[in-house]
Amino acid sequence: MSGLRLIYLAAALGAFWLAAPGWGLGRWALGPETLAALAAALWVGAEVMVRRNWIALVVLPLGLLFGLAPALPLYLFLRTRKIS
Repeated sequence: MSGLRLIYLAAALGAFWLAAPGWGLGRWALGPETLAALAAALWVGAEVMVRRNWIALVVLPLGLLFGLAPALPLYLFLRTRKIS
């Protein structure tokens, strides 16, 4: 398993742990939304490097400012454009 896949798996397991009522840290530390945003930023960065779709990097600061909900659909929109 690649390092990137291990990071994704750790982020997924961490999000489950943080979201579990009574088991996780709750609102005290990183919330599941923050962890999801970090995992998405890692994914966007990895895909941009492979696909050389540099304009898609614009979603990273937008994701930090506005959250994952608007950033992810924007990234998918930018990802589906034809790359020359």
